[in-house]
Amino acid sequence: MIRDPEQLRVHEFEVPEQNIYVCFAEVSDIDTESEEIRRCLSEYRLSRIDSIKKDRAKKLSAGAELMLVNAVRKKYPDAEVPVMYSAGEHGKPYFNDIKNAYFSLSHSGSVAACAVSDAPVGIDVQSRRKVNPALAKRFYSDSEYRAVIAEPEMMFNRIWARKEAVAKADGRGIAIGLKELNVLDSAVRHSGRLYLTLDIPSPWEEYHIAVSRLIGVCPEPGQE
Repeated sequence: MIRDPEQLRVHEFEVPEQNIYVCFAEVSDIDTESEEIRRCLSEYRLSRIDSIKKDRAKKLSAGAELMLVNAVRKKYPDAEVPVMYSAGEHGKPYFNDIKNAYFSLSHSGSVAACAVSDAPVGIDVQSRRKVNPALAKRFYSDSEYRAVIAEPEMMFNRIWARKEAVAKADGRGIAIGLKELNVLDSAVRHSGRLYLTLDIPSPWEEYHIAVSRLIGVCPEPGQE
């Protein structure tokens, strides 16, 4: 049982030229009652954890914020822990006290992850789920759907993780319009914005992880 955040085996991924830092870990062994764990967590997170009934969900919730703490300690060492943050109009979290910095959290299965950058950023973890062509037909673009039909096991979850990452970086979540969002390329254009979107090497075969960062604005098709 993990009773100290230092015991977590944290994996890291960076894109220095875009100032993206990502960390993630398997969090199923976290002891959410541990004093060492709880003193790292915000009051918001503690109240949320204490209201959750299922032990697995408690661990994932705690794990997500522990990844945030890890990222802050690495990239913003002068910031205080617990990390203070709030949520915007569409639920996208933002730092209260760290200026010119953005973050995103995700968890799935038994893995929690965090991404930080100096521009809006999004991260998504997807545990492998059964390929669902009907879901792909509804939410994937035509070219994405063809990619899923051609390579279902590889592309179904990979595309979904990328879409979620861009949606989080955008800040609107699924309201962005997932079907109109084409994420097959690393440069994703949507709503006049340009996002760098990357797959993160995962040490676990059953997980797909993607990160996205706003890198600029671009004209809509036909407006060049």
